[in-house]
Amino acid sequence: MSVRPGRRNPAVFITGGNPDSVNDALPSATSVGAAYDLRGQLGSVFVSADGTKEWIYATFSSTSTGKAPAANQVCYWWSSTSTSTTNSYLWTVDNQTSAGNANKVTAVAGILKNACTRGNGVWLQRRAPSCSIVSTATGFITGNAVIATTASGEASFISSTSTIAPAGGIGATPWFIGLPRLGVVNSTTTSSVAIDVNLDIE
Repeated sequence: MSVRPGRRNPAVFITGGNPDSVNDALPSATSVGAAYDLRGQLGSVFVSADGTKEWIYATFSSTSTGKAPAANQVCYWWSSTSTSTTNSYLWTVDNQTSAGNANKVTAVAGILKNACTRGNGVWLQRRAPSCSIVSTATGFITGNAVIATTASGEASFISSTSTIAPAGGIGATPWFIGLPRLGVVNSTTTSSVAIDVNLDIE
């Protein structure tokens, strides 16, 4: 499971009303007198009224060394015990303290929908019938499974030939085994900027 133990909070606060544009400057642990301390809802899950979209509230790590935050990037949990995220699969605490981290992709937190400020609170999209995700891959075909990759913040896909012809020949482990699944491609595209995905992060 790639979801941290989130909670469906019946009373979450969404700055500005649109979860995709939230970029909350959170108070520090020593702040006092805040009208509403948004740190208390970290890990909360928000579902749209029609039930088709889902977000989780987290922070974008202030110490991440990955790419600058930008819309449509894949974000990973900074560690298995925190509500902080990063767009770089290599710069998570779990990866830094594990052997063979160059080939390890940690749990996906969700898709960042705006160029947030490092250290701020954001709502990451986890489920939606249509969600753009950054990718430098080309040749996506409707119905292809979309996966997170080892390229910071990006996604790729599994083609029909990928499943039957893994690198290394018959009997070898397919290259995509263990990479988190994000959903399926909505429409065929040759774009190398972003892809439209039926998002369903498990």
